[in-house]
Amino acid sequence: MEIFAHRGIGFGLTENSIEAFEKCLDNGFSIEVDVQKTSDNKLILLHNKFIKDYNGKNINIERSSFNEIKCHVYSFNSLLNIFSGKKNNLKMAIHIKDENQGDILKLVCNEIFNKKLTDRCFIFDVTKNGRDKIKKINPLINIGFSVGEKRHSKTIFLLEDLDKENYDIVWWDWWGYEKLYTKKNLERIKNSLKKVYVISPELHKEGNHPSARNLNRIENVWNDLISLNVDGICTDYPSRLFNFYNKHH
Repeated sequence: MEIFAHRGIGFGLTENSIEAFEKCLDNGFSIEVDVQKTSDNKLILLHNKFIKDYNGKNINIERSSFNEIKCHVYSFNSLLNIFSGKKNNLKMAIHIKDENQGDILKLVCNEIFNKKLTDRCFIFDVTKNGRDKIKKINPLINIGFSVGEKRHSKTIFLLEDLDKENYDIVWWDWWGYEKLYTKKNLERIKNSLKKVYVISPELHKEGNHPSARNLNRIENVWNDLISLNVDGICTDYPSRLFNFYNKHH
């Protein structure tokens, strides 16, 4: 089973940093990364649109050049250089935070292709329009279809959409409302013959997920998912999940 380290979290290092991702990769974990674009079309690793400078002032990364903020962020290209030298069985799940940031879809696709990493990287959480743009740019780029229990945004779809949409991977995401991770639902996904990667509850700890803040409940969800034979789990606790998997399964 594949274990994705969410934003490189899990070893006490700064999230979405080169050091954090390299630590995860060296420990045998795949990674989930957030990508955004600066005003001069440089791709950076960042979750939010704003960062704080040394004086605590908010900086809008979309209006800043890479040189203006390079002391506060890490480049996507640098991560790809490191990633390409690691074990070729490891994956990178790429979360483009805002597909409307100019040519960000094209920039990301070109970076992946130029590094010859189309078989190891995939982009997830995009709209139908974003998916179509990516496939037009490069049909070799794999798309992860984000599936939740509700249409939380234009990038989140329902199980019923699986039969009529074009995608390569299912990025299964239970936000904490009605139960989603069930055998019946997984069988419906498996009928599509796509890989299924699943979000662990703690990724929604800022929301209303009932299991997000309790490690015992998180492990109960892991146990259910492993028993369902999912292909992978994205978590803030990669080492804990690895040990849990080896101990109980």
